[in-house]
Amino acid sequence: MIPSPHFQILVREVATRLPVAGRTDDLDIRVNLRLGTSVTGPFTGDPDDISMTVDYSKIVRHILGPFRDEGPFTDADAMAQALGRFIFDFDTRILSQKIAIHSPADPGFTSQIALERPS
Repeated sequence: MIPSPHFQILVREVATRLPVAGRTDDLDIRVNLRLGTSVTGPFTGDPDDISMTVDYSKIVRHILGPFRDEGPFTDADAMAQALGRFIFDFDTRILSQKIAIHSPADPGFTSQIALERPS
């Protein structure tokens, strides 16, 4: 695999509980993201680099908070698609996403999708 010259963001194992249709209790969920951006480096570690990057902590806070208001979700694929729409709306510099969702409590509740920003 050829390394990308663009900034990529990896968010691993965000743990939350979300409403799923047909369940009386929220389901324990883990979310993993790989976001490809249009932001190019080099990144020197200088604090000014922050202004060039995507604030992924806001994406994590969305998953832990208001994202639940988009539920109840019919299944893991619907949950992943809804999250993808939010992320594309959140920052136009995000060009691609790989989203993986799974539940430790329900091994059948899983989704892996790859999305590209529509032209």
